[in-house]
Amino acid sequence: MKRFRFGPFELDPAEMKLARHGIRVKLQDLPLRLLVMLVERPGDVVTREEVRHGLWPENTFVEFDNNLGVAVRKVREALGDTAESPRYVATIPRRSYRFIAPVHVEELQVNSSQVEQLPGPESFPQTPADLEPHVNLPIGRLRNTWFWAAGIALLAGIAFLGLYRFGHQPKAQPTQPVNHVALRRSVAVLGFRNLNGHRDDEWLSTVFTETLNTELGISSDLRMISGEDVAQTKREMPLGNEDSLGKASLNRFKNRVGADVVLLGSYLAVKHDSKNQLRLDLRLQDTSSGETISEDTVTGTDNDILELAARAGARLRATLGVKAVPGLDNSLRAALPVNQTAARLYSEGRAKLWAFDMLGARALLTRAVAADPSYALGHSALSEALWHLGYLPKARQEAKRALELSLGSPTEDRLLVEGQYWRAMADWPRAIKAYQSLFDSYPDDIDYGLLLASAQQNVSSVASLATLNRLHQLPAPLGDDPRIDMAEASAWIGNDLSKA
Repeated sequence: MKRFRFGPFELDPAEMKLARHGIRVKLQDLPLRLLVMLVERPGDVVTREEVRHGLWPENTFVEFDNNLGVAVRKVREALGDTAESPRYVATIPRRSYRFIAPVHVEELQVNSSQVEQLPGPESFPQTPADLEPHVNLPIGRLRNTWFWAAGIALLAGIAFLGLYRFGHQPKAQPTQPVNHVALRRSVAVLGFRNLNGHRDDEWLSTVFTETLNTELGISSDLRMISGEDVAQTKREMPLGNEDSLGKASLNRFKNRVGADVVLLGSYLAVKHDSKNQLRLDLRLQDTSSGETISEDTVTGTDNDILELAARAGARLRATLGVKAVPGLDNSLRAALPVNQTAARLYSEGRAKLWAFDMLGARALLTRAVAADPSYALGHSALSEALWHLGYLPKARQEAKRALELSLGSPTEDRLLVEGQYWRAMADWPRAIKAYQSLFDSYPDDIDYGLLLASAQQNVSSVASLATLNRLHQLPAPLGDDPRIDMAEASAWIGNDLSKA
């Protein structure tokens, strides 16, 4: 039996245990097995096909790129590693991954009497109920089902973290209370039902969703629930093929992502006088009362989808009481692609990003910037996909182009583009400055806070933890978002705070 040491870490494949300075690091089964595969072959390229055969049995059908991307991300989070400046796991474009840190191998001797005393299969849980963690935690908020042993390990980790933080809480930057933060009215755009049922028309829902998110969020009076959060929530609680929701489903959206209002509906594409006519039905619903706030219909042709969405957005803003903003039309033109082909490819590419399908996102976003080379957000999104895949020179090239094109964009979009540029360049102080401006302007936007904390972790774990603490103080469910806990664990595990 072997045990591997690298940096401050120790990996025991027999016990499936990863520890840092002797303290166990929480890592789920699939990412842990991937780490074992990499560490067993330091310096070698472990191909994607080898990973597939090693982690998934024959005849197992999974979204391989998505699952592999998530597993690699979790390994890097556990090791405090990054894709752009890897110390442990390096991405090999088009091939797979390589473990680049020096590895020391220890041969362990096994006591035969101890082996005989190991419990047999009958002593392990046999039913699905037995596999649930026997701890009183908000399991509905977790995004994966853990084995019972992981639940025990989690409790131990939480206890240690609490004790450690109690005795070693950094004091360099006192936390500012954020109880005074005024939460904006929040809207979640859930998507639209295709009444025709034709697969060729399915893309319209994605374009309408992305465009209306931009239309409603352009004035900054509304807090738009991110498409990533909406997609995740829809995966966790399937809504069926409906263009309205019952009160129970609406309350779940309020409790999970903090949406005050949801927008959904349907669309119908029909042939009329040799033209494709479109009808978009819109419904706003209040998540607290379950009541329908408004219903509306806009019509047009498939040649003016963006104009149709613009008219729908203007009506919705009026219904929601959003004040007219001088120069809004110019801001919208800068915030949206110039043609519907680019809008379609950009929207579908962003959906792939949210699903961690970076290869699919890269393919779609490459076509999107070809369809509209002047669209800053398209280049920035492509840069993000390339950055996650490890194509750093190309990621920096796209980020630079996005920055050059963002001069006339709304301030919020420009700061996002700027943050991605400095992140691709690994210039963390400037990335922090851009994300700090975003978070200061929109302190109720958890995504901006997480971007800031992630960038700060590369410079000061104390500052990162202070930002995460501010996020924790936001009213539920914002302050209870599990992503804050994940980022906080990464900040504490990945950095030595004993000198803070």
